[in-house]
Amino acid sequence: ESDGYRMMIRWYAVRIWPTLHDMGYKWVCRLDDDSLLLSEIPFNLFSFMRSRGFDYAYRNVAMERGGWDGNGNYGDKWWEWVNLYVSKMKLQPKWLFEANACRERSFLHENCGKDFFGFYNNFFVANIERFLEPDIQNLLHELDESGLMFMSRWNDLIIQSLAVQLFVPKSRVHRFTSFGYAHNSGHADTLRYGIVQLAAGLPNPERAMEKVLASVLHWPVWLQNNSRFVDGMYTLSRPASSLF
Repeated sequence: ESDGYRMMIRWYAVRIWPTLHDMGYKWVCRLDDDSLLLSEIPFNLFSFMRSRGFDYAYRNVAMERGGWDGNGNYGDKWWEWVNLYVSKMKLQPKWLFEANACRERSFLHENCGKDFFGFYNNFFVANIERFLEPDIQNLLHELDESGLMFMSRWNDLIIQSLAVQLFVPKSRVHRFTSFGYAHNSGHADTLRYGIVQLAAGLPNPERAMEKVLASVLHWPVWLQNNSRFVDGMYTLSRPASSLF
């Protein structure tokens, strides 16, 4: 990817928080231009977050490899960096071990695997002031100073997810399931890398997915054959093992 892509990573990982704060904002919601809301959201997202004491909310989960080192190795340096940072700062992570199923309380790729489970952050809602607190800011500063967003393509998904899973209690993180959502990277004619996920609890999700594919996305209806239920939400994703 280009330098511009890496600058986008740095914006969503590091620069967005102080910039929006200086502009007077307290909350932020991201919705990429290749994302779609597939149903109405009949409430104010920010009021919902504030009234329930949430600091961060997401719509989908994604598995990432933690960048690359230029030699075809994915994830090794990421877990090594996380392990060193947690040890140096003497941290007790809030729920990072749980989220990434490390076999031991040591963030090494031998224990955690090369994959990192984070928030598919082409959609998220966040409390800006929480991300400006010293614990998260110190983490983001050290990641920024390392240059690895540019050299190893450590993206905003894994950085933002690391900050939340290290420092924000799970009780203050929310997954939205009451509205349908889609995101597709690449060509618009079919699903390349992305997800189509309907709202939870629909009475006829198969018919609803068929309608979304045919009338909203204009994709082949046979794609529905690869759909499955994830936490009660009818889901079509590619790759299915990485996005849910």
